[in-house]
Amino acid sequence: MKKILSLSILMVSTLLSFSQDNKYQPTNSGQVVKHNNFILSYVEKYEGAEWVCYELTYPELKNNVDRKTGNFIYDPSVSTGSAYHEDYTNSGYDRGHLAPAGDMNFDLDAMLESFYMSNVIPQTPELNRKTWKYLEDDIREYVARHKTPLYIITGEIIMDSTKYIGYETKIAIPTYCYKIVYDDINNKVTAFLMPNIKNINRDYFKYVVSIDNIEEYLNVNFFSNIPKDREIKLESNINEINFLLN
Repeated sequence: MKKILSLSILMVSTLLSFSQDNKYQPTNSGQVVKHNNFILSYVEKYEGAEWVCYELTYPELKNNVDRKTGNFIYDPSVSTGSAYHEDYTNSGYDRGHLAPAGDMNFDLDAMLESFYMSNVIPQTPELNRKTWKYLEDDIREYVARHKTPLYIITGEIIMDSTKYIGYETKIAIPTYCYKIVYDDINNKVTAFLMPNIKNINRDYFKYVVSIDNIEEYLNVNFFSNIPKDREIKLESNINEINFLLN
């Protein structure tokens, strides 16, 4: 039985949360949880986030906080209760960040928020420590090089809910992990859909897809709050020459 923290703690956490820009927040089928530095949609059935979204800006690349200050913790803002870090013990899967700690080390509060278990999904070590990490590193490099903010939406896709880990809770293992990277100043977007497997190719460019491809797997609509003609063009495009390289 999953333990739920008291309503009073939940209310305090909710009141303290949310200064993050939500101009491109996707639609959702889960509970929307608004933290100071990112927003997520938590799906209780899978004990994970269908998406996390946030904006990464040049000033936020300051490395002010050591990652070691963060510890994986239960998220009191999830009304149905989040997973626990112990649920991953001896599972063979990493606690994979969706909003990465490396994007949140400009501020202690941001770093601690990134370790909420609502921002974590089961990833194979090969994905989490290699291909996924390489993409995260290059996103930060792009922002540093161009001093241009990027809007990032990232999440999991569950194709088989019978595969799970967990002790306190049953956490579904993602079939795919995705990341959408949008430079709205230059109107450039690239989306990635990566299989959550051991023998994944280290070259993340192998996994470039259209946003429409990702929407086929999710009951979610991305960029629905922009003009329709712009949305159609943005979501159908496959950026064959990845803008992160330029």
